[in-house]
Amino acid sequence: MPNEPKNIDEKIIRDWVEMKKLQHPKYWTKMKDKLEIVIRRKRRIQRISYAAIFMLPIVAGGLYLLLDTSSLSPTEQTLAKVLPGDKKAILYTSDGSSLVLSGDTLSLTEVNGTRILSQKNEGIVYTPRSADDKIEIYNTLVIPPKGEYNITLSDGTQVWLNSSSSLKYPVFFSDTLRKVQLEGEAYFVVSENKEKPFIVETKDYSIRVLGTAFNVMDYNDDNYSHTTLARGKIEILHENTRRILNPGEQALLKDGKMLIKKVDPHYYTTWMNERFYFDSESLENIMKKLSRWYDVQVTFRDEEAKQYHFEGSVPKYSSIKEICNIIELTTHVRFELEKNNIIVKIKE
Repeated sequence: MPNEPKNIDEKIIRDWVEMKKLQHPKYWTKMKDKLEIVIRRKRRIQRISYAAIFMLPIVAGGLYLLLDTSSLSPTEQTLAKVLPGDKKAILYTSDGSSLVLSGDTLSLTEVNGTRILSQKNEGIVYTPRSADDKIEIYNTLVIPPKGEYNITLSDGTQVWLNSSSSLKYPVFFSDTLRKVQLEGEAYFVVSENKEKPFIVETKDYSIRVLGTAFNVMDYNDDNYSHTTLARGKIEILHENTRRILNPGEQALLKDGKMLIKKVDPHYYTTWMNERFYFDSESLENIMKKLSRWYDVQVTFRDEEAKQYHFEGSVPKYSSIKEICNIIELTTHVRFELEKNNIIVKIKE
């Protein structure tokens, strides 16, 4: 192929230099020189397996493996101890009981006969015993900071809930409507039923679907919210505004105004997998997401750093040190940890 790099190291440098939409391009000439020095030094130390690098999901991960981490500073050693979240949740049943869900298998029956089975790998699965049972009762699934969980509702709809989120839902849906209430972030794969529309209600809007896949993020402590459609079609109602989303579109609500824009859904609908993907997001938004997943506080020592941007992906199930190292390479910031508080500073 034309212009194909001669080796992997050249490809890493080229891809990183060409990464679009970086906040401070003036630093790239200096950074490129540093990267080349790092690669030359590592060549003298050890031979790198090209096959292993080819398997890395993003260039950032490959570059991180090239860095010498044999001796860590006290800050890096402390950050390395901040570990990621895991699959855990609290289930509130119709009688007010609370059940902690983690790795153990849990089986119970609600008052209307619906069977509830919870397993770590499968999440919660609701299986109705009788379609004739009309008792309307609700359960609430609460995801604490540093947690995530998934659920299969009684109609077959699948929901993945992110950290610091909650979902209130009927144990068995009525004949005419399927409605749930969400706080936080969730990815939905809705079971199609043209006779029963599926409604997701948040603090900001109502989402109406028939059968589709989409992501909703609407936290109480954020000053914005968005819904991203992966496939199908959804209708969003905010106050007196009603909009239809097609695949690849996102409804962004900020300062009371709704904006529909084209996005790559991959960045917003894959957070439940092995990596976090960021579509040139501000560092302020990224650190909010990481604070929920790692259950840490974040303080920006320099307000300007909040508007720095990062594009790419980071490993989800590693210590926060790895993520900080990757972000430091692409933005002009550095991270420090004081107790449970990550301090974000602009590099001098």
